[in-house]
Amino acid sequence: MSTGALHTSPAHAATPLPAPLQGKPVVVEIVASWCSACQTIKPVMQTLRQQEGDAVHWVRFDVTNPASTQQAADRAEHLGLGPLFKRHRSQTSQVSVINPETGQAVKTFRAQPNLDSYLKAIATTRSMIGS
Repeated sequence: MSTGALHTSPAHAATPLPAPLQGKPVVVEIVASWCSACQTIKPVMQTLRQQEGDAVHWVRFDVTNPASTQQAADRAEHLGLGPLFKRHRSQTSQVSVINPETGQAVKTFRAQPNLDSYLKAIATTRSMIGS
């Protein structure tokens, strides 16, 4: 599997995310305990969480088993991320940086081990918010 950024076009016209997710970039992870690529990027994601802290909304969807996948699907719907989850639920180790004002993924990564790539995507998204 290749690693890095995925260049995808939107599959639908996104809408703004709900008020609790507004004001800062939203980082969405799709993970599973059996996913080796998820384990590989786990230290990078932990460092990213430490560096960005509360300056980002963190959303993690666990698709380890049918029960956790259903919980993730329900949570995704509640957060306005249902379409993204439905499209990508089988793509573990995926991380999307989303502009909450548009609901669009600014950058989507798959098994990206490079911290700077995430930081740049978050900075780009932050510059778009409120402009």
